[in-house]
Amino acid sequence: MKTRQLTTALLVLMIAFIGTINAQIFQPMGNGINPNDDLMQASGISSENGNVCAYYTSFTSFPITQIIKKWNGISWTTLPSPPQVGYITDIELFNNEVYLSFSSGGSLGPGILKFDGTGWIPVLPNLSGRVMDMEVHNGVLLAGGAFQNGSGGAFGIIGYDGTNQINIPTMTIDDTINDVNIINGEIWIAGFFRESRGQRDTVSVRRLDNGNNWVHPATSFKIDPIYRALQSVFEINNEIFAVGSGKIYELKNDTAYDVQSYNGWITSYSEFDGLMYMSNGVDMYVFDGTSIYGPTTFPSGVQSFESDKSFLYATFTDTSKMRVDTSYANRRKFGHILKMGTQSLGLLTGKMFIDNNANCNYDNGVDVSAPAVTLPVYAGNNLSYSSTDGDGNYRIYLPAGSYNINTPSSSLPLMNHYSLGCSVPSSVSITSSQTTTQNFAYSHDGSKDLETVIFMNLGNRSRQGFSESGKLVLRNPGITINTPVSVKLTIPNSVSFSWSNPVPTSSNGNVYTFTFPGIGQANEEYISFRVKVDLAANGVGDTLKWYSEVVHVSGDVDMSNDKDTTWTTVVAACDPNDKTPSVEQSLPGLSRLDYHIRFQNTGTDTAYKVTIVDTLESYFDPASIMINGASHDYSFAMADNRVIAWTFDNILLPDSGANYAGSQGFVNFSIDVDPTLNVGDIIDNDAEIYFDFQPAVHTNHAKTAIVSVLGVEEFLERQTSLEVYPNPARGMFYIENSLNEEQEVKLIDATGKVIKSISLQPEMKAEVGAESLAPGMYFINNGSNTHRVIITQ
Repeated sequence: MKTRQLTTALLVLMIAFIGTINAQIFQPMGNGINPNDDLMQASGISSENGNVCAYYTSFTSFPITQIIKKWNGISWTTLPSPPQVGYITDIELFNNEVYLSFSSGGSLGPGILKFDGTGWIPVLPNLSGRVMDMEVHNGVLLAGGAFQNGSGGAFGIIGYDGTNQINIPTMTIDDTINDVNIINGEIWIAGFFRESRGQRDTVSVRRLDNGNNWVHPATSFKIDPIYRALQSVFEINNEIFAVGSGKIYELKNDTAYDVQSYNGWITSYSEFDGLMYMSNGVDMYVFDGTSIYGPTTFPSGVQSFESDKSFLYATFTDTSKMRVDTSYANRRKFGHILKMGTQSLGLLTGKMFIDNNANCNYDNGVDVSAPAVTLPVYAGNNLSYSSTDGDGNYRIYLPAGSYNINTPSSSLPLMNHYSLGCSVPSSVSITSSQTTTQNFAYSHDGSKDLETVIFMNLGNRSRQGFSESGKLVLRNPGITINTPVSVKLTIPNSVSFSWSNPVPTSSNGNVYTFTFPGIGQANEEYISFRVKVDLAANGVGDTLKWYSEVVHVSGDVDMSNDKDTTWTTVVAACDPNDKTPSVEQSLPGLSRLDYHIRFQNTGTDTAYKVTIVDTLESYFDPASIMINGASHDYSFAMADNRVIAWTFDNILLPDSGANYAGSQGFVNFSIDVDPTLNVGDIIDNDAEIYFDFQPAVHTNHAKTAIVSVLGVEEFLERQTSLEVYPNPARGMFYIENSLNEEQEVKLIDATGKVIKSISLQPEMKAEVGAESLAPGMYFINNGSNTHRVIITQ
């Protein structure tokens, strides 16, 4: 048995993320870089004395074309394409000339090229390996990476003064430099260094002391160790930080201190106006020296940053080209290079909490932080928002101005009976470089309300002949109940019950009852169970019904959520990373869908982080999301009001070869759908699953069709008045009345003849013998709706 209380769930359910740094600040530079002509992935940007240059890769032809653009203050001009000597890794403006570095794939070649006004000429041509980063310092262009210089004997780092090679104290052939930075007039590097093998200190950060020796700025750690590889090292507000292993560390007094975790691999960063702007190649994050916030809502798809202290430059996706189709290239169109001036931002911050003593003030030890609450803030039509972190805190950086505050909302069903208990302003004024604090106090309405949710770990599929796991959730969004509470689990007759945790207090046939001594306010009880989908009794294509129901409790204000049904289809094999909807067909008027996203580590090593990203189409209502459950602890965030993400940090998911059962996980959620969709419309949604730093695994497209008559595959949506199962049926089937009133139903054959009339009492079911029925299609009619059932041999 696993009991989860609201107070402990806060620690894992939510990450904070900053609101929009919007179009009032970032301004386009010209007309972009031909977003409509090329399929391209932007990769870098650089600036010097007001000049700006950028590069990106076009996928419209093979071999691919690497394109260089330069800004002349009015428009972008295109430089000749460089030779195909490897992938461009960085771009730098040095002495008003454009330099490119390359990953040459291990062969000797021009690791660095510069544009001489006519074409590209090699600089330090005998580099073998990868140049990862370039930086200018004291009139010298520094290059770091994983390379050796065949003529000069340099490893990992080298310098160039515009004419000659400049020797820098060398690394070793096994070292890799990911980042070169200048901090307080000294050269700092971060990466993977040979002597860190087998060690867990900070030798993956180095500083060049007096230009002569590489020293370790920190040789011990606090809280968490820095592992062998780091992505970058930078300074902000006179403090030095290192980034890597999913964390930001502060380096001071020979010690590395764990500051905060982040999502992804930081590919670009730049300090501007007292904040560090960072990108993981998709999303923008902002680090203020204490906390990291992200992703932001607009602009989207940030790839790279660069600052010349007067402006912050960045490359962003052309958002109109996002998700045109499922191909990776077509979803990564970069057409905008934007800049942001030195306009200072103001900070809107505060705490959202459960005001247990009703005094409108947060009292530590008495009140509880509110989880997964999203705060919408508007300036005209521009939306900003932030969600609370594990301590109930939110932060939104905004330009000066007046903003309207909308009612916050939560994605957790446990918050259903909480509402704002104290008055809050409808608008707020933000002042540049100032902090505005606004807390939000929630109170419970005193209702008694129990509910249950049931789902299978494979979603809407059951594998023929295999053992399958499921989970039943008994949830109490209402007030504390101190008397015994029971919930029933009904499994299909064709499967065999194996075990459950906790064990049932009683059973009757395929119905298992679980009783708890009581349940606290905003608490959940989890019941895990396992069954065997017996081969002989379950044919491929059969539908199985799984049902849970709370035994009635006097005073329950909402009995509609006291029971839950999920259906699965028997399959013989299935993709380990998929998404399934609760129904694949529906009559018009469908208002809500359940989705189950399943993931499995099919690699060759343990996965430390799994991230699921789901972009919602326009017919979904993001504010209505309710998360029914998940296999592991997670953080949940919403970006751009359309992109939702679950992050499983430190999940330690074993690979399927080492532990098949343990390599799997899932999330299950519900969301409102536009009920005005017409017959012929398709509700289509997919997701992307990221394992550590691997490319995204794309799920199938989970589709639900709006039809005029339900198809044979369709098991009815849980809100309908009748449920018919199994369908197709052999020997017998059930008709269940889901209403709290009597229904008269008729069984009709394909010629229109009434075979049988049945009176169904409220919330009861009738067993219909099909032995005497000829194989074929029959209809169940209750006077207002008709459903089909197929009788097989």
